[in-house]
Amino acid sequence: MARRVLDLRQVGHQGHLHAARRPQVQRRQPARRHRRRQVDRARPHRRRLAHRSADEDDQEVTASGDRDVVVELSEVDYQYPLLFAGKTGMVVNPAVFEKDADSLATQPAGSGPFEVTKYVQNDHASARKNPHFFLAGDIEVDTFELYPQADPATVVAAVQSGQYNLARLSGAQVQQAKDAGLEVQVIDSMAVHCLDVHAGKAPWNDPVVVEALKYAIDREKIKEVAAFGIGEVSYQPFPKGYVGYSAELEDAYPYDPDKARQLLADAGYTEPVKGVFTSSGTAPAAVELIQAQLKEVGIELTIENIPQTQHTQLVYIERSKALTYDYFAGRESPVQAFQVLFGAEGLMNPGRKTDPKLEAQLKKVKETPTDDPAYPQLLQEATRLAVTSFPNTFLLTGPSIIARKGVSTLPELPSLRRFEGVSTS
Repeated sequence: MARRVLDLRQVGHQGHLHAARRPQVQRRQPARRHRRRQVDRARPHRRRLAHRSADEDDQEVTASGDRDVVVELSEVDYQYPLLFAGKTGMVVNPAVFEKDADSLATQPAGSGPFEVTKYVQNDHASARKNPHFFLAGDIEVDTFELYPQADPATVVAAVQSGQYNLARLSGAQVQQAKDAGLEVQVIDSMAVHCLDVHAGKAPWNDPVVVEALKYAIDREKIKEVAAFGIGEVSYQPFPKGYVGYSAELEDAYPYDPDKARQLLADAGYTEPVKGVFTSSGTAPAAVELIQAQLKEVGIELTIENIPQTQHTQLVYIERSKALTYDYFAGRESPVQAFQVLFGAEGLMNPGRKTDPKLEAQLKKVKETPTDDPAYPQLLQEATRLAVTSFPNTFLLTGPSIIARKGVSTLPELPSLRRFEGVSTS
C-alpha cells in the first residue's frame, strides 16, 4: 500500500497543530488538572483561557478504572462535559511535566491522533499517526505536515500545484480556487468577527460613543465587500441555530448612521471623536470599511497595524489597545465563551468590567442540566444581557473556507478541525 501523506496550510485554528488533536479524556485526567496548575503559576495570563470552575470548583479528580474519571465539585456545574469536549479536556503526558515541562511548547506530548516528530518555529510542524489514539482506526493519514498560513496571492496556486493538499482561504479567494478546479468546502463554525472595545480607554469610556459605534457600522456592506458574501451578519457571539442564540437580538443594532450622529450630538459632541483602531492584518478590507463608516458619523479613527505575532501580548495581556479588530473562535461550553468575552479576566474583555446581573444569570446556566427544557431560555437571557451591557461589538459569523485537492471532505464540525475518516488520493 502506498504511504499516505497529508500536507496542508493552516487548516487548524491559527495554525496550531493541536487544533486537530482530540484526546481521550477518560484517561489521566488528574494529570490535566496538575498540568494547568503548573502552567498557571509559570504564566498567569494563561489562566484566563480556562473555565474558572475547572480549576477552582473541583475538590478532587480521581481515576476510576482504565477509562472513567470522577470529578468531585464544590458546587453544581453542568458545563463540565462541554469543557472536556474541547481544549480544556486535552490530555498531556504527566511524565513530561515531571521531567521537562518547558519542552511541551515545541514537543507536545499528548494522546491525540498525531504525534509531533519535528517542529521548526515559524516554518512547519511534522507529525505521524499516533497508533495509541483511541480512534486510531479512523485515521487514514500516516503523516501530517502543518505550515503557517500561505500568502493570499499564492495560496491557490500552491494547492493547485500539489505543494499542499489543503489550505484555508478567505472569501476573496473562493472564486479563484473554484476556477482552478479545486474543491472548496465552507464549514459553518462558532467563529465570529468582532471588535474588542476597551471601555476604560478614551473615547470608549463614554457609553454614548460605544452605542454610536454599534449603530454606525454597516455589517451587510462588510459582508458583501470584505467577506465576499460569505458568513452572516451577527450582533451576538453565537450563530443562528445554536442553543445560546437569541432571536431577540437578531437586529439589535441595525445600520443607522443618523441615529449614531444624533447620539453624539445629544451627548454634546460638536467636534469629531478621535481614536486609534488597531489591526493585526487579518481583515484589512473590513478594517478600512469600518474606519470609513465611522468617519461618516463623526468618529475619526487612525488605523494602527501591529504584527499578528504581537496581538496576544498587546491586546489580551497588556490590554494596551482601545479598539481592535478581532475574531472569536468560540468554545464548546457557552459559559466558557462568556468568560472569555465578558468575564473579569476575559481575554477579549480588555476593560475587565463585569456585570453582576450577567454573573448571576451564568450561575443559573451552570446549575441547569444542558438537556433541561429551561436551559435554552436561561442561556439566551445571558446572551441578551451580555450584548446589551458590554461594549463588545459583533459583526459577522466566520465560516471556515477550505480549498482541497486530492483530499476527501473534512468533517463539518463547528469547532476544531478533525481528521477522522479523511483520506488522500
